[in-house]
Amino acid sequence: MLVRPLFCLVAVLGCGNDSPPHGRASSDSARVSDGAKPSSGSLGHGRDSLLQTVYDYGLAFGETRAQITAKLGLPQSAFPRTTQNTYTAATDSIFDVRYPGLRFWIIRLGADGREFLGGVQVTDSTPVLPGGIRCHLTTRQTVRELLGDPSHSTYAGDTLVAYYARLSIGPDEYVQFRFLLDTLRLVHWDLYVD
Repeated sequence: MLVRPLFCLVAVLGCGNDSPPHGRASSDSARVSDGAKPSSGSLGHGRDSLLQTVYDYGLAFGETRAQITAKLGLPQSAFPRTTQNTYTAATDSIFDVRYPGLRFWIIRLGADGREFLGGVQVTDSTPVLPGGIRCHLTTRQTVRELLGDPSHSTYAGDTLVAYYARLSIGPDEYVQFRFLLDTLRLVHWDLYVD
């Protein structure tokens, strides 16, 4: 499927609120409230557990447009675009679904119409993530105190992108924390899609 290369291209083109991710199953709670990948023992037990909780938060809204709408109501906007599937002759759709402070990418396979979650972003301070993490209010130091050192980090202009992963999440899946001037601006769930 063409989704992964497309998401990688879009992620490279922008690091702000408009950069999409890469589906995964979801859980049922929907409360809006540097170096190599870590080994299983690289984070403390409490930090590892909190990271898993943060990861689960991003998946808690559902993995289809219908599930997300059932939990959050109608979106502010939903923009579809099409892309060629790399494995079949089908054309897939990617829906950019937006709510206040939240953004979802839902992928609908052209071959059979199945939908799944391609990525999630928290873009403002309204949603309170586990550990009290909030965009525009939480500092880089606070995230580091809560979750430990990131798996790796990079700079995109004046934005630091800190990638957090753990083995049970998956080697190609991260929760990204994007900081501008040491203040959290965006949280992005980078989900594996093939």
